[in-house]
Amino acid sequence: MRLGFDATSVTAEGKGLARFQGEFLGELARIGLVPDLTVFVPTGADTARLPSVSGWRYRTVSTRPMIAWEQFGLPRSARRERLDAVVTTSERAALWGPARVAYIFEHPRH
Repeated sequence: MRLGFDATSVTAEGKGLARFQGEFLGELARIGLVPDLTVFVPTGADTARLPSVSGWRYRTVSTRPMIAWEQFGLPRSARRERLDAVVTTSERAALWGPARVAYIFEHPRH
């Protein structure tokens, strides 16, 4: 299975979601369960801080405006990379494209 990960919140000034995406990738690298991964990062992302894993590819993409990335850019990029599924933290799924695994998280008090 060819898997993608939408890490388009990872920026130098990013907090919350950016931190989650970076740490998620770090854990995937540490446990070694995903040998083939395409990671979409925004223009200007500090990829030096992200894990370097043989078989992982970082693809820089334009995310402005974000809704255009989510609805059109991500499906097109996933098709270009021939991905079977994409993991995303966005709650807005595109109307077309590959299967998406939405990772939605909330604070336990809510």
